[in-house]
Amino acid sequence: MSSHDIEHGDYLLFVGWDRPLDTFFATLETLVGHGTEEPEMLIGGLPGEYRDVESFTAALDAALQSRNIVDFSLSEEIWQRLQADYNENPPGAGQQATTESMQAFNQWLLHDDQKQ
Repeated sequence: MSSHDIEHGDYLLFVGWDRPLDTFFATLETLVGHGTEEPEMLIGGLPGEYRDVESFTAALDAALQSRNIVDFSLSEEIWQRLQADYNENPPGAGQQATTESMQAFNQWLLHDDQKQ
């Protein structure tokens, strides 16, 4: 899993590629007046939710705007790092692929049992 932190005003944003879940993700932490709260998962908490930087970036912008954070944009440097993280650890070997493999195996077992 990769993670890149971005400080923006009163917020700390973490973005990255989670290979086991096969998704890009973003969390948000408030820096002022909230002590040591856990970061809030903004997007990318589900397997296979965002598998390309473009859709992730659009969803991130929408999630931030819904929290009235309208003056943020992902820098070109972070965008390229995310793409590199993805390229170095492509989807398919994470939890999503394992889940799909297990489902196929279970289907095979059920089919094989019906033959007997």
